[in-house]
Amino acid sequence: MTTAIYWFRSDLRLRDNPAFTQACENVESLLPIFIHQDSLARETQWNFPRVTKNRQVFLQESLQDLGEQLRIRGSDLFELSGKPLEIFQKLRSQLNVNIIYCEQI
Repeated sequence: MTTAIYWFRSDLRLRDNPAFTQACENVESLLPIFIHQDSLARETQWNFPRVTKNRQVFLQESLQDLGEQLRIRGSDLFELSGKPLEIFQKLRSQLNVNIIYCEQI
């Protein structure tokens, strides 16, 4: 069985998402994830937040909506926190995943 990860980064849509469509067509099992990166929670060198409160609320609402859309389709969204490389290394060893799909930024 071919298992892959779909990494939602900034495009949190299912419709009109060519990379997600391609992933669904090419693998038998897909793990949809979103990574909350620790670096975005830190302030800038000028003591400003990297992400404003409004953006945090918008992101959380968007992730909830995406999770609901995935659950309707029999899946779910897995929200993880940390450094992407470390997370992918863990997932690779735990789930034997060798393919990662994401949108082009």
